[in-house]
Amino acid sequence: MKRNIILKLCVFLSTLYSISSQAQDGFKIKPLGRIYILHAIQQGDNALADAYSSKIGFGGQFFLPKYKNFRLGFGGDYVPYKVEKENMIGTIGSSYYYSVYGLLSYDIIITENFNLSPVIGYGNSTLSLRSNTRKIDPQNGNEFRIGLYSDYTFSPHIAGFVGLYYISNRFTINTHPDYEDYFGKSNSIQLSLGLKFF
Repeated sequence: MKRNIILKLCVFLSTLYSISSQAQDGFKIKPLGRIYILHAIQQGDNALADAYSSKIGFGGQFFLPKYKNFRLGFGGDYVPYKVEKENMIGTIGSSYYYSVYGLLSYDIIITENFNLSPVIGYGNSTLSLRSNTRKIDPQNGNEFRIGLYSDYTFSPHIAGFVGLYYISNRFTINTHPDYEDYFGKSNSIQLSLGLKFF
């Protein structure tokens, strides 16, 4: 099974490379990666905004196919949360948010060293709740994200960047309908700082 997956991946990558070599001004294989630390600022009337505070998280993204200035990729984020108001959410010790998503970005070249990259994405998200007194099932859902990276290149293959995202989540939860939006939705502004490799 594992050998089958690796074989299919090799065939897929070699096909992409073949197409890329025939389309000099169009489709290309141009690997690009981002690693970063992040801070999520929760917004609105919901449990994450009212009862939690986020700690420093981290994430990474990888882009491979490129068509002109468009890039296609995927990424993942991890954010730990500290409970600030137990009276609002019960005996929960800590929470962890993680997500995996697909991305589409567009490179806007400003100068030789500076560029902007608007980006949009969609994927799966999970809020994992921990308690010392009982087992709590994770809350699974979907996230939509839209944002912007500002990159500054300081070596031939490395750039530093700051990023800004708006992220909207919808979790599937089992609660009274009156509380579905409060516990099942979240909106956040995410700030990031990291390195880009290309």
